[in-house]
Amino acid sequence: MLLPENKALLTELIGWATGTGGEGSIGGVGNINGYEVPPEALSDERFAAMLNEAKKYLGYPYVWGGSSPSTSFDCSGFVCWVLNKSGAMSIGRTTATGIYNRCTVINKSDAKPGDLIFFTSTYNSPGPISHIGIYAGNGMMVHSGDPIQFTSTESSYWKKHFYAMARIP
Repeated sequence: MLLPENKALLTELIGWATGTGGEGSIGGVGNINGYEVPPEALSDERFAAMLNEAKKYLGYPYVWGGSSPSTSFDCSGFVCWVLNKSGAMSIGRTTATGIYNRCTVINKSDAKPGDLIFFTSTYNSPGPISHIGIYAGNGMMVHSGDPIQFTSTESSYWKKHFYAMARIP
């Protein structure tokens, strides 16, 4: 079995060999490993708790339908897990659309770390929302790509698929 930390290294090595830069996220762009969250963002206790929970799973592989560390995570499973375990929001297990429906849509310019970012048409999904991440400040998100990682939301791929920013209650 390939351990998450070895999978991340393997992804980087393959990326260097193929010229993709090791960016194994959905969309294959904007992965910045070791992103440092702005220190001022950590003064928000709810976001700090979310970040501490999310960082435990960096490097875990993307698994469709996954919703726990034992199965690994898909995008909504990861966000639900982080929200529930950090105490930020009690939401159980739902889809990205289910999470979106419980949040308040905000302007992208008003986004702060801990807000959620939603994407559309990243695959052929039944509704408009197909991917979700947790905004981490400075145009970055932590999400279950492949693997779970920090990724820039400013790449052409993510900009093209941006749907909405939303704040949890």
